[in-house]
Amino acid sequence: MKIFFILSLFFLFFVFSVYSQEMVIHALHVKKPLFFARTKPLREMKIIEPKADNAPDHESLGVIPNLSHENANTTIQIPDDRYIQRTMGSVKAGNLLVNVEGIGNLQNKLPPDTEGDIGSDFYLQMINMSLAVFDKSGNLVFGPVSNLTIWQNAPGPWAGNSNGDPIVLYDETAGRWLISELSFPNYPNGPYYEKIAVSETSDPTGSWFLYGYEYEYFCDYPKIGIWHDGYYMTSNNNYYINSQWDFHAVGVSVFERDSMLAGSPDARRIFFDFYPNTEPWSMLPADFDGNPPSEATPAFLAYYKEGSPDHIKIYKIHSDWEQPSASTMMLENTLFPESFSGNLPLGIPQPQGAPYLSPMSNRLLYRLQYRNFGQYQTMVTNHTINTGNNIAGIRWYEFRDNGTGWQIFQQGSWSPDDTCRWMGSVAMDGYGNIALGYSVSGTETYPSIRITGRLKNDPPGVMTVEEKSVVAGSGVQLNSNHRWGDYSSMSVDPLNHTTFWYTQQYYQITGNRCWQTRIAAFNLNEILNLNATAENDTICLGDSVRLLALSTGGEEPYDFLWTSDPPGFISSLQNPVFTPDTTTRFFCNLSDGVNMVADTIIIHVFNQPEVFAGYDTLIHAGESHQLTQAMAENYATVQWGTSGNGYFDD
Repeated sequence: MKIFFILSLFFLFFVFSVYSQEMVIHALHVKKPLFFARTKPLREMKIIEPKADNAPDHESLGVIPNLSHENANTTIQIPDDRYIQRTMGSVKAGNLLVNVEGIGNLQNKLPPDTEGDIGSDFYLQMINMSLAVFDKSGNLVFGPVSNLTIWQNAPGPWAGNSNGDPIVLYDETAGRWLISELSFPNYPNGPYYEKIAVSETSDPTGSWFLYGYEYEYFCDYPKIGIWHDGYYMTSNNNYYINSQWDFHAVGVSVFERDSMLAGSPDARRIFFDFYPNTEPWSMLPADFDGNPPSEATPAFLAYYKEGSPDHIKIYKIHSDWEQPSASTMMLENTLFPESFSGNLPLGIPQPQGAPYLSPMSNRLLYRLQYRNFGQYQTMVTNHTINTGNNIAGIRWYEFRDNGTGWQIFQQGSWSPDDTCRWMGSVAMDGYGNIALGYSVSGTETYPSIRITGRLKNDPPGVMTVEEKSVVAGSGVQLNSNHRWGDYSSMSVDPLNHTTFWYTQQYYQITGNRCWQTRIAAFNLNEILNLNATAENDTICLGDSVRLLALSTGGEEPYDFLWTSDPPGFISSLQNPVFTPDTTTRFFCNLSDGVNMVADTIIIHVFNQPEVFAGYDTLIHAGESHQLTQAMAENYATVQWGTSGNGYFDD
């Protein structure tokens, strides 16, 4: 009976523990920012140069433990992974459109936490602890400057502390930028702060709204996603006790997007706290590109857990800004991917016997990108796995919801040879093509940057695009702390929905922390293009003309729409025929369901020419005659000719 009682208690405890993770989680509190300000244009501010300081970085925090190789188990049992891709892709993609040097380690920090996003006109890159602005041709237009430049006129912890974990996002439906970073002026003690800046326009060198939020816990590894009803941030919340860091739980913050865009000093933050000692770890918030989710669609979060069995959990959040305290978070679905091992005890090798690098294989890697295709929703993300023999590869996923809940639509393990691939970032363009960027390294390969991808209709689970080098490294990282990353960034142009932009770190020279960063842009398919022309752009009144729409790129089927000025003509044919009665400008719009492009052509219409050579006249042979009665109208050129043996002397 005693045994039964103990077992019963254990069963009840187990049920409660499971239930506590799956039950509805209510908002813990709702707070306003501790600080708010509006800056003058960034381009007019005093530049704070990036330089080394004594502020703690992630290496000193020691949140990720050092690798130990002395007794490392190198005979790990690797699950049978039928999705491992052992061959290279062969599909040719276009050349790199941009391939330029990004910000270097100007402040002697490790790691860089390489971040960036592409907007309507600019690319904004941010690292620990600097930022720079580039145009879409890759030209540097501002910076690099210290991240504190934007905050220089703020008080206390805002202007004096830049402590990393940056995020850069372009809110494409609002045409605005969001950047963030940590501040912990009382390190290692609290309180701790998250600094968020929202641009006033689509120009990142313009004015910004500054928001500072206070936290009880150190919000490590914060990741932000844009949703229609808020900016969603996840973090691994830690507290400092007995001279050491302990993990508390995952925290989720929802910032009041509409108020932040309006520059309201009262922009609220809803905060959810997972239960301590429960499973969630390093969650990612969904961040949408392209068409926004519907107003009724909740925000999504995801994390993975290696175990029995391996699984990915997707949570959903309902944010209620009318009654914020009524906001809720709960489990949406549990997905079961192909089994994997994330255990890479040796880490990532480098040439020259250099220290191994941290694989960061215990979390999903930024971003969890979301797209709304109308008939279905999709999310893509990735993480690092051991594909056998301690070779790191990238497990990537596409999740889909066709209206019946989230499922794994496809998954693959990218590991085509014995070189390690890790620290990936994946994104999908508006056509459904997927691009993957990552670090590579091995005993014969210096830490470098490469990309691959797949086209929408390719066989599932396979990267079919030929792997391309962004930059080949030629140095190793000597720092024995092993830190690498902690993340990279793949984004998609919000205007053409086609061009991918990727930023990542590498080493050109060997050193302790002399990393560099690179920014590259590329397409997996050709950009939609239209050239409107005609068989003849000059015709006579009463004649017909065939209009021609020469289209390339994008994705068929195409939709054409011809209209005219003056009005009166409309056609959905690609090459219609029309008989205009006056000079007319024709407009052609081409859509492939993702992008729309336009072009125009003018058809000049002239009246029919009229000609009269004169009356018939009888003269003697050998006499000359002047043709004085001739007349011509509506002509471009006139040419006389004869039959017989007459000739013109003029």
